Amino acid sequence: MRAPTIIHLPATLPPSSPPTPPITSKPTSIYLSRSDSLSPTTNGPQARRKNYLIYFITGNPGLIGYYDLFLSYLNLSLADRLPPSTQVNFDVFGRSLSGFESEARGGFLRRRCAASGYPAEAAGGRGAGLRPGARPPFGLEEQIKGAEWALWDHVQGMREQQQEQGDFDPLADDDEPNIILVGHSVGAYVAMEILRRWREKVNDAGTKEVNEDQPGRIVGAVCLFPTVTHIAKSDSGKKFSALLSIPWIALILHMLATLLTFWIPSALLFHLVQLVARMPEDAARTTTAFIKSRHGIRQALHMARDELRTITHDKWDAELWGAALPSDLQQKQRAPRPQLYFLFGRKDHWVADETRDELIRLRGRSNTMANITNGSMTPTRTRGTTPPLRMTRSSSRLSRASSEGADDDWKPVMEIDDTGIPHGFCIEPRHSAAVAEKVVEYVCEMVRADS
Repeated sequence: MRAPTIIHLPATLPPSSPPTPPITSKPTSIYLSRSDSLSPTTNGPQARRKNYLIYFITGNPGLIGYYDLFLSYLNLSLADRLPPSTQVNFDVFGRSLSGFESEARGGFLRRRCAASGYPAEAAGGRGAGLRPGARPPFGLEEQIKGAEWALWDHVQGMREQQQEQGDFDPLADDDEPNIILVGHSVGAYVAMEILRRWREKVNDAGTKEVNEDQPGRIVGAVCLFPTVTHIAKSDSGKKFSALLSIPWIALILHMLATLLTFWIPSALLFHLVQLVARMPEDAARTTTAFIKSRHGIRQALHMARDELRTITHDKWDAELWGAALPSDLQQKQRAPRPQLYFLFGRKDHWVADETRDELIRLRGRSNTMANITNGSMTPTRTRGTTPPLRMTRSSSRLSRASSEGADDDWKPVMEIDDTGIPHGFCIEPRHSAAVAEKVVEYVCEMVRADS
């Protein structure tokens, strides 16, 4: 078996200027835009910018509040990585999964829910994209539908806002968002399913028809610590399989947690969570809201049981993973095929080593390798590979390079972090910063390939 690619992400040092996280207590969705900070070129007429929407899909528990700092790092790092002359706009959007939060604070989603006849709480994940009146708990398939609906609804909302501001040209392809999916844990599985279903719609209806109903084009996906095959074989998967095999256990544990915490004030519970779980303040606040929520614990356990049953063998064909020769679908799209990037953790308790290595052997590039740069701040690559958009201060200590004579660059990039960044990287600020820098590297590669 080919040895998997190893990379080293900085596990100890945050960026020199950590960003201020969004002011969110229990956010339903996070929408960040840096387009205003990217000034147009000063010489000649202003050129149209190409728009990219980074759509983030959470893991389980599916609260976007866990990722507010990670998305802030990602948002600011994207603006820092690109020079002002680059004709690119980036927006970052993420939402809680269905059933985890009930407040509707998102602008586009709340407005679109009202227009579509859904209850206002659907924007927070309570039936978004599902049948009207749907109630938690939701299974994995319902989460996929909800995440898919929220993506295309948000893209449509962006388009409507452009039209209202008179800044939309229906004949200009650059006005339509180019979508990059980023999923964590089970969110990576959801991202792969969204990509598969979008490609099937393109194949069935053609690009024009899909763009009229679902404007935008998916250019790639980044899967972070992904649970995309055989989750039940992991260490945590084995433990939860035994626990969740008990009848009604999700409801029983939810009721027990409710009884134990009902009389505890949120402020006191917050301090208890900080003390017992040793969580930073932001993560402890989100966990407190999760414990106090009406459906959170039952929803998380119900979804986990469905994940263990559903996520087994590799269910996607070569059309999604990539093929050596362009297909009719890619010719219809008249654009580069979507690119896939996978970042695994070493000794991830939700991803078994053997299933990870098997996926890399079967689906990953055979010629990618890791180059330890002894603290180098910039990526290094061998001849014949695509350089980054710009050499900037990067906290990555190790970079990936491709050997000469590569013949399978159409395959996904799959790498393993070897510095001990945990599966739940979003809990610690330093881990969030490290992973955000790696995602920025992947995004820059996608943008260059898509230009």
